Amino acid sequence: MVIGEYANRISANVKDKYKTIEWAVMKKARNFYAHGYGLMDWTRVWETLNDEIPKLKIDFENILAEL
Repeated sequence: MVIGEYANRISANVKDKYKTIEWAVMKKARNFYAHGYGLMDWTRVWETLNDEIPKLKIDFENILAEL
């Protein structure tokens, strides 16, 4: 949820520059889980932790390297 919260705070300029990062998806996922719009999908949570988070880490490291 923290990732989604901070993704929402990223400036429009950064989001425009790094369009391959799914900023809106992070925000939507955060809202879904934070507000309980449905049951927790533990399979999806596991997939996110194992597949998506490592990819985001690389993306964010690349962004930081450019700063």
